[in-house]
Amino acid sequence: HSAMSESLLKEDSKSAERLLGFYLEAFGRDRVVIEIQRHGLEKEETLLEKLSLLAKHHRLPRVATNDVHYLHSADSETHQIAMDMRSRKLPTDPRRDRFLKPAYSLLTEEEWSNGFGKGYSDVFETAEAIAGRREASTGIKSAPEYSPR
Repeated sequence: HSAMSESLLKEDSKSAERLLGFYLEAFGRDRVVIEIQRHGLEKEETLLEKLSLLAKHHRLPRVATNDVHYLHSADSETHQIAMDMRSRKLPTDPRRDRFLKPAYSLLTEEEWSNGFGKGYSDVFETAEAIAGRREASTGIKSAPEYSPR
């Protein structure tokens, strides 16, 4: 998680507000967005609420991002084996990191929007606006064409 997310999860709203103030001063109001993710983790729901309130309070846009660890959900087990090998943990070790949820794969637009549900259409509009701004300023297309299996 980001420093802001960690502050909010620790119920340290003063640190989160200070950090947001720094971002606003350093980057300008038109370049600051509140990032939200939804991978089906329990603490994400609490964080999603807190980040949404912070965005509303400061009149800042929210943007959805996805933490992609593998391209296809079918690759989750292979990724898990690689993670276990790298961390030198056995599959039976309860302390190992787990990334088997389909939400850690590259999602289709439909999967992604279904994962957020109603009330979050703004997060996708913000993502499209950021991609368009990057493409307009650099002439580089923001993402390659990709069609999940």
